[in-house]
Amino acid sequence: MAPRIPQGARYVWRGRARWVEFPDREAKSAYMQEAAEHDARDPAILAWAEQFRPLPRPARERAILRFVQFAIRYERDPAWYDRAGARHGIELLDSAAVGLQRGYGDCDLKARLFVALCLASGIPARIAPVFRGRWSFPHVRAEVLSLAGEDTSGRERWDVADPTIVNSEIGRLPAHALTELPSEG
Repeated sequence: MAPRIPQGARYVWRGRARWVEFPDREAKSAYMQEAAEHDARDPAILAWAEQFRPLPRPARERAILRFVQFAIRYERDPAWYDRAGARHGIELLDSAAVGLQRGYGDCDLKARLFVALCLASGIPARIAPVFRGRWSFPHVRAEVLSLAGEDTSGRERWDVADPTIVNSEIGRLPAHALTELPSEG
């Protein structure tokens, strides 16, 4: 069964376009997590996850992170600019399998694919939006359950994983983030 839109969200139609208006950013984040969990059961995701399963942890999540960082090209969602130069975007929330087939996506697609591949290969993972202000989150990354144990307060420890930032690693974000490596020459 496909992930359901959260309570308070609604489908909006204009011409041939259809989209979801979420009541708040938390509802959108919850939808994205449920969608990644749904994607982890997709045959295309399960087939790719089998390639990573033989690796021990933490090499498995590192390999999945590198795969999504380098095999899926970062590309912002479509947008247009008004006369004042303000960007007006269209947020696409495609499935992880669509991202694999297409070969590109924005940060939420890359995070969704990473989480789906981790879950399908037996690694606890979740969506981790970066909230800004009261209503938005301009970036989406992921987290994996740490093998290092609990944090100082006795709670589960989750390590950040950013599949959009190609110079990041599990548990480490760089001071100067890159969405692609500089070309040589």
